[in-house]
Amino acid sequence: METSRFVFFGEPLCLILGTPQAQLERSSTASLSIAGAESNVAIALARLGHHCRFHSAVGGDPYGERVLRTLRSENIDTESVLVVPGEVTGLISRNCYAWREPDVFYHRNHSAFLAHSEAAADRVNFAPGDIFFTTGITLALGDGCRRATIRLIKKARKSGVPVCLDVNYRQKLWSEAAFRQTLRPLLPDIRTLFLGREEGKVLTQLSKPETMARQLLKEGVQEVIIKDGARGAWHFGAKIPPLHGKPFSLVHVVDPIGAGDAFNAGFLAATISGKIARNVYKLAMPWALWLASTTGTGNPFLLSNTCSSI
Repeated sequence: METSRFVFFGEPLCLILGTPQAQLERSSTASLSIAGAESNVAIALARLGHHCRFHSAVGGDPYGERVLRTLRSENIDTESVLVVPGEVTGLISRNCYAWREPDVFYHRNHSAFLAHSEAAADRVNFAPGDIFFTTGITLALGDGCRRATIRLIKKARKSGVPVCLDVNYRQKLWSEAAFRQTLRPLLPDIRTLFLGREEGKVLTQLSKPETMARQLLKEGVQEVIIKDGARGAWHFGAKIPPLHGKPFSLVHVVDPIGAGDAFNAGFLAATISGKIARNVYKLAMPWALWLASTTGTGNPFLLSNTCSSI
């Protein structure tokens, strides 16, 4: 399967990052980058040589400019990103610790994307060969974001454009019932569904990967990828036998945030390049594991040499 470009829709955030050695409340300096599930996947795929176009809205502020400069520096097409003067760009601040999970704080309640997501969606035009990628986070951000994302999923399906969606369930954003009520009617429109095992339990109310996947395939998804942390990942399709990708060894987890995005990018890159199923995981797994062993989600997407070695 060949593609002319990946098309992304979601909210990129400006990231203020503290480290175990320099936590935000104790340091006079911090690392500034960008974050967001869709932008993480886009950066990774662009570094692997794929054409990526990003659709979103940012404020006419320094943080919005930082987001755009970062995406453009990665050769991502931002021509259609809506810049809204007088509005603010969403922020995320994060402290990483050597002994426990990071603390994450979101500052996005009044962001330009939340206010103008439907206008940003109006700028999306699909072309033959495109692949559309978005996440459940964007669906959960508010009524406008939900309407915009659903409209794009339906538009992509009608245009013959494959839809890839990572469910990315966030308990702070919506309830389990609202999550299921929104996502399950969309399953027939989704070609590739990425989800963690715990997210699968919430979505299907089942516990085993095989039974989760069987239910999701029955409801219309064409392929299901269940990420199971240190236990690896599962790949299920309507016309292929189940595949379990075993994990690689990892010495020490520093920051697991973004590892699932790295896996998604590796999986999609390997799939569209025509890799056979067992080799897809040889690219997807190392990306996820290497990112988890580093701090932040800006620069760890650098394993592009892996493609040529598979």
